[in-house]
Amino acid sequence: MTFQCDLAVRPAVGEDLAAITALTRARRNELALWEPWYWNPRNGIDETHPLYLGWCIDHNPNCDVLVATENGSVVGCVFINRRPDHDFLDDLCVVDERWEEVGQALIHPCPGVNRLVCAPAKDVAQHRWLQSNDLIWASTFFSVRTPDTPAAHTDGVYVPLPRALVQPPAHVFGIFDATTDNGLRVSTPDGYAIGSAPTLPAAYDPGGPTTVIDRVFGPNRRNVLHAALHAASRRGDIHVIVVVDHADHDLIEILNEAGATQPVNLWRAPPAAQPADS
Repeated sequence: MTFQCDLAVRPAVGEDLAAITALTRARRNELALWEPWYWNPRNGIDETHPLYLGWCIDHNPNCDVLVATENGSVVGCVFINRRPDHDFLDDLCVVDERWEEVGQALIHPCPGVNRLVCAPAKDVAQHRWLQSNDLIWASTFFSVRTPDTPAAHTDGVYVPLPRALVQPPAHVFGIFDATTDNGLRVSTPDGYAIGSAPTLPAAYDPGGPTTVIDRVFGPNRRNVLHAALHAASRRGDIHVIVVVDHADHDLIEILNEAGATQPVNLWRAPPAAQPADS
């Protein structure tokens, strides 16, 4: 005997919160098994995260929450955060690794809009599915602990940042530049690094503040990264995320030598074609 399954996608409503919470909690536990330090769940997250999810469903004007349902049960969800130049698809969750069916229904192309999806590097099934949908592997987020650095430590000679900075690889953390409040800026004769202000991740706890570095540029990037990690340590950061272009093999080698892990890959879905005028 066979049964007809009815898979549909619709906007989430308040009554879906319990099912969405269960999906995101299961995904969070899965991530912690893959990278127990990077994705160490923050204390109390099981109580606080549903409040955030509920706010996104009911009140966040810049977020569309969709659920996939099958025969009346929620089997997947996605939170589409609208940014000026892209949509960031967050909390993309499906049951039983059903990326080909449920995931496919949730990430339908949007005319004229670039979409970014973060996927755990160790989720082979999700990566295979993203590739099969012609998404482009754009960048990798490397995770590295900062060294123990005395407050009086300095790294060589510092010089002014150049006026024109290279463009960063694709990421979802916002914009960092020479004017970012409390941003990380390291510039030496070897090159420069640009990063965010220190932050405490909302859902995870690596043990202290985190900085995101999206540019390590110059003739000796090994020395630049060394200086940036020590600068982050001096200001109290315990963890650094370095965003690296997928094809930047030299920086990838430098980070691997520094003991960094690669928990996340970022994928870009090009915009769908605009429908022709009828």
